[in-house]
Formats: sequence, structure tokens, C-alpha cells
Amino acid sequence: MKHIIKGSFILASALMLGGCKKFVDVNQNVNNLTSAPAEQVFSGALGYTYDVQVSTNVMIVPGTWAGIYAHSTSFTGGGTEKTYDFTANNFNAFSSIYDVLNDYQYVKDNADKSNSSVLREPADVMQCYLFQMLVDMYGNVPYSEALKGVANTTPKYDDQKAIYEDLVKRLDSSMARMKRTTWPSENRLVRQDVLFGLDKDSWIRFANTIKLRILLRQSYIAGRDAYITTNINNTIANGYLQTNAAVRPGYANTAGKLNTFYSNFGYDEVGTVNSNYNYRKMNAVIVNWLKTSITTTPPTPPSSTTPAANSSADTFRLERLVAPKPNSAGAPNDFVGVPLGSTSGFGTGATSAIGPFAITLGEGNHPGFLMLAAESYFLQAEAAQRYSIMFGGMDAKALYQMGVHSHFWTVADPFSDGATPNEGEDYASRYLARTGTRADNINFDLSVNKIRAIQIQKWVSLVHINGLEAWSEYRRTNGTPEVNVPQLPKTIGSTSNPEPNRYLIPQTELNTNSANAPRNDRFARLFWDVN
Repeated sequence: MKHIIKGSFILASALMLGGCKKFVDVNQNVNNLTSAPAEQVFSGALGYTYDVQVSTNVMIVPGTWAGIYAHSTSFTGGGTEKTYDFTANNFNAFSSIYDVLNDYQYVKDNADKSNSSVLREPADVMQCYLFQMLVDMYGNVPYSEALKGVANTTPKYDDQKAIYEDLVKRLDSSMARMKRTTWPSENRLVRQDVLFGLDKDSWIRFANTIKLRILLRQSYIAGRDAYITTNINNTIANGYLQTNAAVRPGYANTAGKLNTFYSNFGYDEVGTVNSNYNYRKMNAVIVNWLKTSITTTPPTPPSSTTPAANSSADTFRLERLVAPKPNSAGAPNDFVGVPLGSTSGFGTGATSAIGPFAITLGEGNHPGFLMLAAESYFLQAEAAQRYSIMFGGMDAKALYQMGVHSHFWTVADPFSDGATPNEGEDYASRYLARTGTRADNINFDLSVNKIRAIQIQKWVSLVHINGLEAWSEYRRTNGTPEVNVPQLPKTIGSTSNPEPNRYLIPQTELNTNSANAPRNDRFARLFWDVN
């Protein structure tokens, strides 16, 4: 396990390398980077977490399998994604996630040395966030013996269900410790927390939302309801995320400071297009869902003159999450998704790229979203509907509607906190009031299946935010009689391979820790994937 063997040295030295960590200058001798102050490592780790989340292997590939992204047929490549025929040499997210986990471990181990002990619990919360990602990709992974550096170079692989259960306990402990601790207001520490500005309540709410996500992932497992509801209720008073969790390390439209998703899949600082922008197209599944939710009734004019005059409550998110095909008027038919696996007929000039919410030329300074408030509301809505639980006095309908409103506010303005109404408010209100044949999965009261409506809207809210989470939710719900969302057709490029259920442990790990690594099987289901 090479990336773990290197331990704290690679973690501190990584502060000087790419991604978001390039913003951090620890002012240390390059030959003695293990002494980097914990608070500066923490700042870099938060940025690196976003870098990992929006990377090809964590955002794009699983997002492709969740009906969000596809490939322009003007390019070759992408065969392993299109055919599901991949090996242990493909899609290695394992190493980068363990690298940032080690960063957070460095913070926990060294916080007292720089009078930054208050960061220990946030660092632990972020480790829980990342370990869930690992389990959702790989199943059993190194956990109890991981992050030990040279003390254990071949850590054992822990059972995935046991990891999930321990993450819940760790989040409970972290929340309890944060609640009973007085947090400082020193500018030195507030400035280094580029996620929440050292706001204790926000960290507690974020931790509780991660916990709820972990619990609901298990909701289709028979006999698991009592465990889930008990664990929801024992921290429900802590509240849940109410604003967007966004990393803000100082993204700017200058070299070396661009938002990572923008630079990787959009443009550079002088406006030169990245080839990925033309190659990575929007999937026909998400595009067609957004288009078919449009009514044939002429839209009611919005109270605001912005955005574009042809926007309606129905096209509002389509126009922001998806770009119209190049050199078009932007009418609904100009939004063209690519059926996954297509080999011709869907070239760059005839199809839709990533939309302006995420990528607009010259706007490389957007915050880096880890989790939206909308997802938090949809998680609460599902739990409320499924288990008859009230969250802060709100029932499933109210929480669902808050999720939709929050997402409209966010896509209206990428700098939105997801809690403050803006020009998206009119559109959201009229969207939720939809009646008629296309009200299902939009108007809560008129939706045939409430949980299906919640999960479809959550899927939409994950577009350009978290491809892995969208794929995990697809695996959790796919095949259930009540949901089956998103409804993904068989990829055109795969005639014999079934859809994968997990990533493969990378070859680099197999080479260094073969005695402990489990047998690779991309079709083996994770413990929560029972549908």
C-alpha cells in the first residue's frame, strides 16, 4: 500500500503540489515538510477533497454510469466506460482518496503542536466523508489498520458493513465532542477552514447529514429499519445542512487558481478550451428527463426579466445544467444528449456539453461544492416519508419542496448559499405547482410514488456536484418496484457485459498488498446494494 507507506511526509509535501493545494504556502523548508502546521494542511486537504470529488474517476466515470455524462463520437476512447469492460488498471481513485485521508490524519496527529486542536473533529468528519466514498466504490477497504504510515505497510481489509457502522459511531462521537467544546474565533484558524470558516454549528450539521446519507444507503436492506431510525433519532436535534457546503480557497481566473472542475473540463485562464469540454458530453438520460418534464402549455412569464426571456419553470434547470449544441438558438430541441456507447452520429458540434452552472467561459472562480443543501433536504424528505419522522417540524412534503427550491436557487447562481431565495424562486414555485399529466415526480401531492419523486429530484441535484453519489444512489434504488431511477437503458457499446456494481481494487494496491486485498469482481454487489 505504497500511498499509505509514505505516511505524513507525502501528505505535507503534497501541499506544494497540484489541485487546490497549490493555494497553500506553508513557508517550510522543502526538505522538512513534515513540520507543516496542521491548520495549513487542513486547508489544503479540504481543497484536495474537492479536487478528488470532481476528478474523472470520482465525478465523471460514475456520473456516466448514472446517466449524467457521455462521450462525443467525434473522439475515440472511453471504451472501458462504454462497454463496462475494465481492469484493475482503470479508474484508480483509491490512491488519491487515501492520500487525502492521510492529510486529515496528519491534522489529527499534529493539531496540538500548532494550537489547532479544534480542527481534530472536523478532520475526523472529513475522514468519514471519504471512507464512505471508498466503501461505495470498492466494498471492503483498509480501515482499522490504515493511515498508520510505516507502522503498518500492509493493512488488512475491513468488512464494508462494519466500516459503515463504525463511521456512524465516529460521527456521533465527533458531533458530541464539538458540541461540548468552545471554538476559538482566531482569524488564523477561521481563515484556514475554507469550508465553513470554523462555524461549529455548520460542522455539526454537515456531520449529521453525512450520517443520514450513510444510514439511508442501507434503507432497502431487510431488517435494517430499527437500526436506521434509532440512529437518526439519537442525533436529529443536531440539525442538518441548511447551506451549500462549498470549498472557497480563493479560486480566481488566473493561472494556478482556477476551480478544478472548470480547468479540467472547461477552459484555462486565458479561455483556451480544454479538449475534455468537447469530449465529455451530457448523457441522453439526464437531458431527455429534463426535456420531457417540459409542459406543452406556454409558460407563465417570470416576475424577473433574467435569465433569458425564453426560460420557463420547466426549462430553467435544463438551460443551466446542460449547454445547447454549439451555434444554436437554445430552444429545447437544441439540447441534445448522447446515448451512452454511441459510436457515431453524436459529434461535438451536434450535442450538448456541460452547462453554464458549472462551466461558463471566464468564470473559473466558482466555489467548489462538496454537498448541496438540496441533497440534505432530499435525504431528510426520504427519511420523513419512509419512517414517518419529522425533521425540525417539517414533514416529507415540506422538506421535498425545500430541496427543490434550494436547488433552483443554487443553479440560478453558482455563488448561492442554497438558502437565500433569488431569481430561481419564481421558477421553483411554479415548477412545484405543476398540474396535469406531467406533474408526477414534480408536484409532491400529485406524484404517484413520493419516494420516487424525492429520489429523482435528488438525482437531478447531484448533476455536476457528485457523480459517485449519483451512481451509488442508482445502485441502491435500481430495480426496486417503487423507484428504478434513473431509468438507464443498456449502453449501446455493451452487448454482453452487465453493468458493474463496484470499482476494482487498483493494480498498484494488488502489487503491494496482495496478501490482504480481496478478490476483484466488478459484478459483486456491495452490502447495501440489494436491488
